[in-house]
Amino acid sequence: MCCGVQHCSCAPFRWWRGKRRSRRRDGQLEQGDPFPWREWMRIALGGLGWRPVDFWDATLTEFFEAIHGRNEANGVDEGPKPPSKGEMDALLAKYG
Repeated sequence: MCCGVQHCSCAPFRWWRGKRRSRRRDGQLEQGDPFPWREWMRIALGGLGWRPVDFWDATLTEFFEAIHGRNEANGVDEGPKPPSKGEMDALLAKYG
């Protein structure tokens, strides 16, 4: 009984709530926690600007590729660049 009434209309919809998640000190989800739908929806709806129907219609591949594409377009996903010739010469002179 979620609302105090034994045969209420919300009873069939209790499955989506899941249990509350707890996080370890390192920020990782505990084993057996429910899927992080809210966090992923927050990324899709807020960060990517998707509509809810776009989120629910997307595959995991499409979702993650959209995230990587947005990061790449905004310069977030740039890895470390190799040192230039001048920087390399300075490093060799110093530590050579």
